[in-house]
Amino acid sequence: MARTRRLVGLALAVVVALAACADARATGPAKTTPVVVHVERGGFHWSDAGIGAVAGVGLSLTVCGCLALVRLRGADTTPPEGKGERP
Repeated sequence: MARTRRLVGLALAVVVALAACADARATGPAKTTPVVVHVERGGFHWSDAGIGAVAGVGLSLTVCGCLALVRLRGADTTPPEGKGERP
C-alpha cells in the first residue's frame, strides 16, 4: 500500500512538473508582428528525427531509472525482529 502511494505520488509530481513547464511556455510574451519563415528545401529531415529519437530514449531511461530506485528503496531486506533467520 505504501509503495503504491509512493509510485502514485512520484507520477503525480512528474505530471505537475511537466504541466508547469508547458504552461510557462504557453504564457510567453505576445508578439505584435507575425514572423514568416520560408523554408526552401522540403522532405524528411533525418537530423530532426534523430534528435527526437534520442530524446525519447533518454526520457524512457530516466523513467525506468526512477522506477528502479523507488522499487529498490521499498524493498526490505532485513528479517523481522524476534523471528530469527529462515532455514
